[in-house]
Amino acid sequence: MFITFEFVNFRNICHGHKKERIVHQPPLFSDFKPIGVKMNFLKKISLSIDEYEAFRLADYVGLSHDDASNEMDISRSTFYQTY
Repeated sequence: MFITFEFVNFRNICHGHKKERIVHQPPLFSDFKPIGVKMNFLKKISLSIDEYEAFRLADYVGLSHDDASNEMDISRSTFYQTY
């Protein structure tokens, strides 16, 4: 699996309104792949920065969806849709 991040400007357009998301630790690299495996053998998966932060907070940091949504300054339902 090859993961790439879509570096958009940390804003999400939802129903015509722009809501700024808080991302405390954006990834240091834009692409991740296993060492020694050629790109043409890998499936590419793209994640937005919002999705990366949601996974980081819920899975790596271990926050509940409610706490993670507060950390990102978004509603819990928006966090759930992102995660």
